[in-house]
Amino acid sequence: MQAVKNYTVLLVDDSHIVQKAFSALLNDFKGIKVVCAFSGEEALDIFNRFTPELTVLDIQLPGINGLELLKRIKLNHPEAKVIVNTNNPSSAYRNRALNLGCSMFIDKSKEFTNILNFIDVELKMLKSKGVELL
Repeated sequence: MQAVKNYTVLLVDDSHIVQKAFSALLNDFKGIKVVCAFSGEEALDIFNRFTPELTVLDIQLPGINGLELLKRIKLNHPEAKVIVNTNNPSSAYRNRALNLGCSMFIDKSKEFTNILNFIDVELKMLKSKGVELL
């Protein structure tokens, strides 16, 4: 069995309200550590320091937008799991995000709670690989 660890989720959104709501939703999960970033540049720095198991990002961000951030993350970490969570669910954005390798594309105004289901599945996969969560 591997060492006990936290499951790190990087949330990239320039809205304090979204960050607080997302963090509150994750309070029910044992072993989840939420790290927040407000811009694409800050997210890249945090990603490189923490290497999160899951990144949830918005498309509209100050500086580097979410699609460029996704591209840069996947370039260096092709195995990274990234959810695009946006208020602009156009088919052009969806197709671009999926082509860049996002794991899930969510309209945050309608499907925000689906992220919890995805995280639950990811936690179960980690546990099946012998990773114990704190």
